[in-house]
Amino acid sequence: MTPPEICERCQNVTLAVDVMFVNAVPFPVTTPKGIRFVTTEHLASRRSDTVLNALIRVKRIHDLRHFRARLTHADPEFESLRAELGDEHISPW
Repeated sequence: MTPPEICERCQNVTLAVDVMFVNAVPFPVTTPKGIRFVTTEHLASRRSDTVLNALIRVKRIHDLRHFRARLTHADPEFESLRAELGDEHISPW
């Protein structure tokens, strides 16, 4: 469980997101500003729905720790997900 003082100080989290490759295998990587909590997972493909589902899982992980992922810094590769991220209450860049 996240200590209450950290939850209070870091309620709204700004996430930076990108895709890294290890031996040509894609992994989305997220890093929240001000918190040392990096997430990553294997992507079966780079299709929009696959990447979106991975980002939704990241949001839920942060929600469970009482952090709200409200703003995301991402490169143009994620532009096609703007509307769907908004539907999940993740305000894209």
